[in-house]
Amino acid sequence: MPASWVSFLIFICFVAPGFYFEQISRTRRVRAKESAFQEISRTVISSVTISIPAGMAAFVVWLSVTDGNLPDAAALIRWDNAYVGTHSGSLLVSVLGYLLASVAAAKLANHIFSRKTVTPLVHKHTLWTELFRVKKLDEREAVAMVVMKSGDIWQGIVGNFSADHETDDRELVLYKPILHRSEVREKPVHQPHDVLVLRGSEISSIGINYTPKAEGTPSRPDSSRNPKKCR
Repeated sequence: MPASWVSFLIFICFVAPGFYFEQISRTRRVRAKESAFQEISRTVISSVTISIPAGMAAFVVWLSVTDGNLPDAAALIRWDNAYVGTHSGSLLVSVLGYLLASVAAAKLANHIFSRKTVTPLVHKHTLWTELFRVKKLDEREAVAMVVMKSGDIWQGIVGNFSADHETDDRELVLYKPILHRSEVREKPVHQPHDVLVLRGSEISSIGINYTPKAEGTPSRPDSSRNPKKCR
């Protein structure tokens, strides 16, 4: 096998654990936009960390299938055809053991991080998630008064939202009853929509009230109340 192919396979085996860990970690947190250097650096660090236990597992597998004979690292690195041909079965099993151990280590690390509380190093969610879901109790629902950059004001029950860290990439979904007022028409008017989707790039500010679900239709926020605002 050409040396270039050997280097390519070694590179894939080294990078694959970190890349896999980064992919599954997206299910537990939302990241802010990063530069290519930051993403590559994090992947390399993850690969190095995961490769240590995975490499130890591959070494144990090699010893178990070769009756305790140590591998000839020099022959493997220069890809000695005679040596590799003789130990091809052991090498294949060891590589498979390395990959399986890498997947197991990545899943274990992701599970451990997912059980930890939010820290500056692990960003689980955005401020929208904190205010729309975490802060409200199970028996309450978040009613948002959304002020748009155009001056329009929409009010409705927060049904869903996208969790991107960048505000311009987010979308906010309001469920009925939906109220609308503007600079021209100050009195709120019920809208016929069942669902309304607002783009984050067009939102100026959001006021939030937590109302009991049993009350049903949310009313216009009282001026005496001071709803929490997020941006």
